[in-house]
Amino acid sequence: MRYITIVFFSIILMLTASSNESLAQQSPNAISCSQFGLNWFTTPGTQFGCINLDDGSTKQKEDTANSIIVNGQTTMANRIDDLEEGVAISNALQTPDLIGGERGGLRFNWGSASSAVAIGVSGALVLSDNAFGKGERVVGSAGVAFSGNRVGANGGVQVTW
Repeated sequence: MRYITIVFFSIILMLTASSNESLAQQSPNAISCSQFGLNWFTTPGTQFGCINLDDGSTKQKEDTANSIIVNGQTTMANRIDDLEEGVAISNALQTPDLIGGERGGLRFNWGSASSAVAIGVSGALVLSDNAFGKGERVVGSAGVAFSGNRVGANGGVQVTW
């Protein structure tokens, strides 16, 4: 069944690609995406001339007489880039683990997600070793991380007994 599904979708993809090329040849205003390489397809009815299915990048001819090509990226691809930066920031926001008699600590972090990278610094400080009279320990922590033009921060309080 799996092979039948793969063959079916391969046939649909080939028919779609060939119909896109034949449409581009029929209409003088239509653009052919084959000049950009594999995985480039026309997107009729949208603001994009051609879209790359791998990374969401777009190309559009603005001036067909001079072959000026405008490069861009779809909104979805931009949102994925933002998401990757957010995950990288989250990965770079780990706080120090205080054990035993330690009173405080700093931690320098590096995080990544796909092609996004973030750096961060966080710290933790013991606020009380006997907060409620029975040896409960209260620790406060905070951190900040940067990725591209994005900034993320965290903070927290931990109570242990």
